[in-house]
Amino acid sequence: MQTLNVGAGRSDQEYKAAEEQRLADLRSDVHTYAMYFFVAAGLAGLGTGLLPIRLFGFVNIGFIDLLRFYGGELVRANPLVLRAAAAAWVLALVGLGLAGRKGQRWAFWAGVILYAADMLPLIVMFSMWSFGIHGFFIFQWFKGQRALGELKASAVSREDLSRSAVSNQQ
Repeated sequence: MQTLNVGAGRSDQEYKAAEEQRLADLRSDVHTYAMYFFVAAGLAGLGTGLLPIRLFGFVNIGFIDLLRFYGGELVRANPLVLRAAAAAWVLALVGLGLAGRKGQRWAFWAGVILYAADMLPLIVMFSMWSFGIHGFFIFQWFKGQRALGELKASAVSREDLSRSAVSNQQ
């Protein structure tokens, strides 16, 4: 007995080929969305002064701005505090990017939570352009975790189908 597929008029081979193409597209999308962690790390390096060129106001990190503004004597006495905090931020983003490329859904959620929390200091510091950049990254990372969820759900459903096909043949 043959199972009816959703794609009416397609043979089983065409259906399987279309499903494999969809899964390949999802894998490609996950890698693309994970790449945004590295873009965010580069922009954070530019916005915080880790790199020789600084783009102030375009790509600020809210927590670093608050530390710079309210750090007072701590920042003046030890200017490496800002660079260390910025380096930790950039390294966290690179780590999340590597985990996201390996298919870890938690990395995308951590990126969403990290940048959503950083949006509050950006509002306090009136950095609306950086707020928009943060929103863009949150949207991309949310799509990345959703694509990973679909990819894992497809893998589970394929395993269930193959188990049921094996049990039907016996």
